[in-house]
Amino acid sequence: MIKKVVLTDKSDCFVPRNDGGGDFRNDTRLKGLCLMIFLLFFCVNMAAQDVDSLFAVYQQSTGNKRIEAGNILSKRIFDLGHIYSENQFAAGDNIKTVDATHLGSMALYKLDHGDISSAISLNQQSLALYRELNDSLHIIHRLLNLYVNYSNTGQREKALNCLQESLDIATRINDRPMIAHSLLCLANLFILDERHRTAADYFAQALDEYTKLEQPLRIITCYTGLSIAYRSMNDLETSYRYALIADSLCRINGNNYSRMECFGLLTEIYIRREEWQKAITMLDSAIVFAEQIDNKAFLANSLTRMGEVLVRSHAPTEKASSYLLRAVDLAQEIDKQDVLSSAYDHLYTLYKPINPALSLDYLEKGVAIMKLLYEEKTQEQLSELHVQYESSQKQFEIERQKQIIKSHKTERIIFITGLLLILIILVLLWWMLRYRTKRNRALAEMNATKDKFFSIISHDLKNPAISQRKALQMLLDHVGNWNVDSLTKYYHELLKSADSQIELLYNLLNWAQIQTNHITYTPAPFDLMYELRNDLMLIRNQAEQKGVVFETELPNEAIIDGDSTMLSIVVRNLLTNAVKYTSQGDKVMLKITETSQGCAVTVADTGIGMDAEQLHNLFYLDRQQSRAGTAGEPGSGLGLIVCKEFLEMHGSTLHVESAVGKGSKFEFRIEYQQN
Repeated sequence: MIKKVVLTDKSDCFVPRNDGGGDFRNDTRLKGLCLMIFLLFFCVNMAAQDVDSLFAVYQQSTGNKRIEAGNILSKRIFDLGHIYSENQFAAGDNIKTVDATHLGSMALYKLDHGDISSAISLNQQSLALYRELNDSLHIIHRLLNLYVNYSNTGQREKALNCLQESLDIATRINDRPMIAHSLLCLANLFILDERHRTAADYFAQALDEYTKLEQPLRIITCYTGLSIAYRSMNDLETSYRYALIADSLCRINGNNYSRMECFGLLTEIYIRREEWQKAITMLDSAIVFAEQIDNKAFLANSLTRMGEVLVRSHAPTEKASSYLLRAVDLAQEIDKQDVLSSAYDHLYTLYKPINPALSLDYLEKGVAIMKLLYEEKTQEQLSELHVQYESSQKQFEIERQKQIIKSHKTERIIFITGLLLILIILVLLWWMLRYRTKRNRALAEMNATKDKFFSIISHDLKNPAISQRKALQMLLDHVGNWNVDSLTKYYHELLKSADSQIELLYNLLNWAQIQTNHITYTPAPFDLMYELRNDLMLIRNQAEQKGVVFETELPNEAIIDGDSTMLSIVVRNLLTNAVKYTSQGDKVMLKITETSQGCAVTVADTGIGMDAEQLHNLFYLDRQQSRAGTAGEPGSGLGLIVCKEFLEMHGSTLHVESAVGKGSKFEFRIEYQQN
C-alpha cells in the first residue's frame, strides 16, 4: 500500500555539521531524500491515474465486461486502502447492484483524495440506484456518506435531510445500530448549528440505544455530548454531572481520546464557576495524563489552559508565565498555531500591567498568528465554496440527464394529459360564466367611479380655472384704477384659489397612482415628528390666516415603521381638511401618542361636522358630493379616500367620528413591524 509523505519542515531532512566536509554529505542526503519523496509522490499520482483510468474503462463497458472491469477497479481501490473489502461480482449479477456498489467505492476513493465534489456526485448516483433496488441498508449507508460530504462542505441543510431520512429508514426496518448511529450524527449536527436543546434530546435518545446495544465507547460519546449541550445552555450542574459520568466510564474502558475530552469539559465548567483551585487540580491531572500518553497537542493545550486559569485567578506571574512559555515552545514544535495564538494572548494579559513593552511584543506575535489563521480560514472557505459550486454543476448535469429520460416517458401520457386539459378548460368555462355576474357588477362600480372622476376634473378644476381667468382679466382692466390694498386682496384670493387647485391636483395624482398600482410602498423606520415639521408650519399659517386655533399635543419624537411620504400625506390631508371645515374661532387639534405597539395619531376639530349620510358616503368616490369649506374653499372628497388607501397599505384603518355642528375626529394607528 502506497502512503502519502508530507514534508513539513526542512529541519526534518538534515542537521548542519560544523566540520568542513559535512556540507557535501548533507547536500547529498538532502538530494537523495528529495528524490525519494518525488518518487513517492509520483507513485501516488500514478496510482490515482491508474484508478481513474480503470473507472473510465468500467464506465465504457457493458454486460459481463462491465462486471469484470468493476471487479478489477474494486480490487485496485481495496489494495490502496480506501475500502475495507473487495466487491467482486459474478457474470449475470444484477447490473444495478454492481453499479451502485462500485460507484460507492469510487466515492470513498475520491473523498480520500480531497475531491469532495466528485464524491458527492458519485454517492448521489449510487444512492439513486439503491433506491431503485429498494435496498434499505445500503440506502442508509449512502445517506450517511452524503451526510459526511455535505458536512465537510458546510451544506448543513442537506446533511440534516440525509440524517433524517436515514433515521426514518432505520426505524422502519428496525435496524438498532443504524438508529443509534443516525441519532448520534443528528445530535452532533445540531451542536454545530447551536441548537443545543434539540442536540441534547438526540444525545439522550442515542444514549438509550447504545446502552441497549452495550457499546461503552459510544455511551461515553453520548455522555460527553450531553455535557457539551447542557454547558452551552448554561446548565452547568447538569453538564458537570454528565461530564463526571463520562470521565468515570473513560477510566474503566481506558479510552484516551474521550478522557482528554472529559478533562476539557470539567476544566471549562470549573472555569465558568470560577472554582480556580479545582480547575488547577484538573489541569495538573490533564498535563500528567498528556505526558503519559505522549500527546503533545493535548499537552500544549492543557499548558495554555493552565496559564489562562493562573492569570485569571491572579496567581504569581512567574508561575503563570512558566506554563505559558512552555506551551509556546511546545506549540511551535508541533506547529499548533491556534494554541500558540492563545498562549500569546494570555501572556499579553499577564504582562500588560507590569511590563508594557513585553506585553506589546506578545500582542504583536499573537496578532501576526491570528492574521495567518484568518487567511488560512478564508482560503478554506473559498475552497469549500468552490467545491459546492462544482457539486452544484455536477448535480445540475445529473438532473439534466434525468429530465431527458423523463421526456421519453412523457410521450406515453400525452393523451391523458390532453383529456385533463379539456376537463380543466370546461371547469374554467363554467367558473367564468359564474364569475360573469360579479364582474359586471364590478364594471358598473368602476364606471360610476370613472364618471365621478371626470366630474371632478370638469367641475372642480374647470370652474376655479375660469374664475381665475376672469379675475385676472378684471385686474388687467382696472390695473390703473385700483389701489394697493384692493390689489393685494385680489392677489390673496387668487393665491388661495391656486392653493386649492394644487391640493386637488396632488390628491388626483395620488389617487390615480393608487388605482393604477404605480405607487411604491417602501416601509422603513423613521421619525414622524421630523417628517411633519414643515407641514405643521404650513398648517399653522393656514389656520392663523383663517382665524382658526391650531393646538398640538406631540412627543419629542415618534419612531414608527412605514412609508414616510405616504404617512406625511395622510396627516397633512387630515389637518388641511380640518382647517377647511372649521370656522373662525374654532379649534383644530393634532395629538400623537406613543403606544406599546406603535403610534396613535388623532386629528380633531370643532367645525361644522357631518351628518350620518355624509359619514356613510365618506369613502365612496361615486357617492361623494363636492362640499365647500367654511370660507368657500372647494372640496372633492378625494383627500380622505387617498388617506384611507395609504393607511390600508400600512395595515391600518382610518376611524371617523362626527356630528353636525360638533366637529369631526379622525384617528389611525401605525404598529411596529414584527421581525
